[in-house]
Amino acid sequence: MQDNRYPGSSGSNQQLKSEPLNWLLKIDWDIRDGHELDFTAFSDHRNFDNDFYATSFGDDLLPSRGAYLGTTTVGQGGETYVLNYRGNLTDKFHLAARVGSSRFDAGFGSVSANGRRDEYVRPDGSPTGGCPVISDARSNIDSPVTGCSFAGYVGLKNGGAARNQFGIDGEWWLGPHRLSGGVDRERAWTRFGGSVSGGEYWLYYRGVGNTNIALQLIDQAAGRGEATQTGAYLQDRWQVTDDFSARLGLRWQRDRYTSRSADLFDASGELLPRLGFDWYVNGDRSLLLFGTAGRYSSPLPAATVARIASVRFHEQHYFTFTEVDPVTGVPLDRVPLADTLPLPGEYGLDVDPRTAASQNLKPLLQDEFTLGMRKLLGNHVAVGVRAIYRDLKRTIGTNCDYRPIVEIAPGVDGNVLDTCRLINPGADAVFLLDTNGDGHLETVRIGADDVWGDGNTQGVPAGTRKLPGKAERDYRAIELSVEGRWDRLWLQGSYVWAKSRGNTEVGVDPLSGQAFFLTTDFDYPERDAGALGYLSNDRRHSLKLFGSYGISNEWALGGNLLLQSGRPYGCLSYSTGASGSPPAGYYFSCGDVVSRGAAGRTPWQKKLDLNVRYAPSFADGNLRFQIDVFNLFNERTETDVSEYSGSLIDDPQAGDINSSNAPRPFWFGQATAWQAPRSVQFSVRYEF
Repeated sequence: MQDNRYPGSSGSNQQLKSEPLNWLLKIDWDIRDGHELDFTAFSDHRNFDNDFYATSFGDDLLPSRGAYLGTTTVGQGGETYVLNYRGNLTDKFHLAARVGSSRFDAGFGSVSANGRRDEYVRPDGSPTGGCPVISDARSNIDSPVTGCSFAGYVGLKNGGAARNQFGIDGEWWLGPHRLSGGVDRERAWTRFGGSVSGGEYWLYYRGVGNTNIALQLIDQAAGRGEATQTGAYLQDRWQVTDDFSARLGLRWQRDRYTSRSADLFDASGELLPRLGFDWYVNGDRSLLLFGTAGRYSSPLPAATVARIASVRFHEQHYFTFTEVDPVTGVPLDRVPLADTLPLPGEYGLDVDPRTAASQNLKPLLQDEFTLGMRKLLGNHVAVGVRAIYRDLKRTIGTNCDYRPIVEIAPGVDGNVLDTCRLINPGADAVFLLDTNGDGHLETVRIGADDVWGDGNTQGVPAGTRKLPGKAERDYRAIELSVEGRWDRLWLQGSYVWAKSRGNTEVGVDPLSGQAFFLTTDFDYPERDAGALGYLSNDRRHSLKLFGSYGISNEWALGGNLLLQSGRPYGCLSYSTGASGSPPAGYYFSCGDVVSRGAAGRTPWQKKLDLNVRYAPSFADGNLRFQIDVFNLFNERTETDVSEYSGSLIDDPQAGDINSSNAPRPFWFGQATAWQAPRSVQFSVRYEF
């Protein structure tokens, strides 16, 4: 059971209960000398019931639990089956093969306190049955509108995923060379569907003349995607001398992605070199120098394909209003704004997968380099140091800007273009689109360095890029480590100094909770401003210490200590896309540009876990009783804060008062998550 409380002028907190439904089967068979077969099967089904409660906040900004709002029920998990073979065909040639499959089912449902069910049906823009999600960003009001939504998201009852994998590997000893190679193939598919609660999301903010503006977002989708990765590798572990060995390797990898039997894209094979060495300087294990250099590629999840080429319904509308429904929070007297239009819409139609990605799309690439040493000090202690550098060379992101396409092909209706397409940020984009409505796809190319000219039809300032800039992320770290082993005592510790900087976390966005490469990082080139900075995982200092002490043959003590500096946070404002402002979405701005991670850092985290273990001698060590105490000193340090400050039109950075001229709490920078409180776990384990 877990409690989470989130601050704000209002909100909800949750109490989570889970029920595992697990089983495991393991069979080993020694066919004959040098030939083994093993089979593993397990289930990890689990049901989650999440009860939601209203949250209120006092003058001290501390939360308290209020009325029960409703419950979401999520069932997820599945079965996995793996068969492995290992055989020594000769004294110098070994062969291994594996085949496996897994299936993951996911179902969702929710019921509010009054018995109203919220369930997803189909992407046609119709309500889903629950309460719409309301976000009130207006200033100068005593009680922001919250509505009756509690779940926020509604998923399919029968969503899920599956994965099939096959691989074969061989090793051949040839003098000083240990040659290895193999081939592998993995096919994964996923089925998904979802909608915001109630089928729509409402954002309220102040317009010109203190007018109430409402942005209505209808976002529903359903789809299926498939990802197939085929690879082969060769490696030579060459024992150059008795003290020096080198690793020379090369991997070839090809990725193919399909949706409803049509290719999204089929990437040409990538060659990925890997190098490494080990040098025992003194001819023994007293001093080791080592290093690696390699290029790595990560495939897109099948969920990305399912979403980007899905059947979906997506619309945005703007209204003025003065009154809202006291229960749902939806505007009662909304009037459409004459000078705004819905942003590009997806109207429940199948998306041709060929139009959902740039035709020259290439997979993610990252280079990694390490260099280190390990030194023995006497018979019991070893110390080490390691330097790490990772550099993102290329990634995949979504781009939702239809303006360059309309400029190139004026006959295209921007309101019926697919909202988002996959691109390689910083590279040319080549799209297939029906530019004249004749049912045939034509090629539309936008250069990576193309900029808007004077007097363009979209009203974009001259000199603005038409596509977002190159994706950047680099990670640098120095790790110091120590390990000591004595008769009854074992200790291991490390200190890491690290720096992570860039304009994307690659595939995920901690600021919005988005994942699967479907983030807003590269939706519009205007979002480049301030996007380069310290990333959310930039924790400059981390100290970890693990240890155990055997009091006797039956009793033992253990502990873990973590000291870690806080993460950086920025200052975000939300643009609605109206009144000449940038396209709708989050920007690194609080009136003026504030670079990513430059607004502040969360406090240091301190955590000590202890455990005591008892293994009675009468059970020959097969029976163990253990007590674990997590967060012994009950530290409740902030682990996350609100980075949202307001909108580009209605920004509360300068201070704010409510309608009674009293100070109104300023939520930017307030904590939204804390360390888990002290907890105790009792466990019994018996091996037979």
